[in-house]
Amino acid sequence: MEYWQPILEGLGVPPSGDLITRLARMDADLWLEPRPAALDLVNSVFGWGVRTALLSNAPLIMGKLIRHTDWVNLFDKVYISAELGFVKPDPRVFALVTADLGVQPSEIAFIDDREPNVLAARDLGWEAHLWVDDDDSRRWLGDVCGGALPGDPA
Repeated sequence: MEYWQPILEGLGVPPSGDLITRLARMDADLWLEPRPAALDLVNSVFGWGVRTALLSNAPLIMGKLIRHTDWVNLFDKVYISAELGFVKPDPRVFALVTADLGVQPSEIAFIDDREPNVLAARDLGWEAHLWVDDDDSRRWLGDVCGGALPGDPA
């Protein structure tokens, strides 16, 4: 309710319990079955031996569901903003993750599909990139992390 109600109200749609339940199920289905290209990208980065983390603005129930997926083991850490009490782009969420990872902000490569989140991460010193498409993110990660991804020209 705390996740969907403001979204629906912003759209001028009355937030009924039935509608919120349907939206939450649809959202869960999308998150729990990642696109093959996205999963391939995460598999590649994980294969380089670098630490990986997921930082999501997902609601509490999604955090629980994500932790039971087959692909969650590709991430060393999972951060769900509803569990943290801060939502991207709040700088506190980025500071909390940085402290928990125990690294310098400049050692974090972050991709997000929302520009305010990317800008907030950059403001804290993270290497941050706006997701445009898989190929663009693949090139950026290869440059930042120094790895060759499957499908890259030799």
